[in-house]
Amino acid sequence: VGGNNTIYAGEGANNILTGAGDDLIYVGAGNDFIRAGAGRNTIYAGEGNNTIASSGNDLIYIGSGRDRLQLGRGTGEATVITFNSANDRIALGGGLRFSDLTIAQNGGDTTISAGTDVLATLKFVQASSITSSAFA
Repeated sequence: VGGNNTIYAGEGANNILTGAGDDLIYVGAGNDFIRAGAGRNTIYAGEGNNTIASSGNDLIYIGSGRDRLQLGRGTGEATVITFNSANDRIALGGGLRFSDLTIAQNGGDTTISAGTDVLATLKFVQASSITSSAFA
């Protein structure tokens, strides 16, 4: 669905795909797949084991559970709230490997970059907690 969308998905296993535009997405409990297209998207992932594919300049609130954040080069920058390095995982696309990344502390946050491309900022996360084991 292209354009500027507001989506409320209830409980259960939801599959949410949006096109270009500035989207606001809320999902309830369940194991959801969320792929918001290019744009400035805000995603509230509820409880469950969610997969969130970031391809815009996204603000992502991760819920409880074992969530998977998909990142790629040149697809935008994700700002992630409540990433838990003990439970949540990051998947890399476009041929990226962990060895291609720079993980740096920036104040109270961690930035994950590939060269000059900032892939994600993990808010309130210590860079020392983001090791190769955080990547799936």
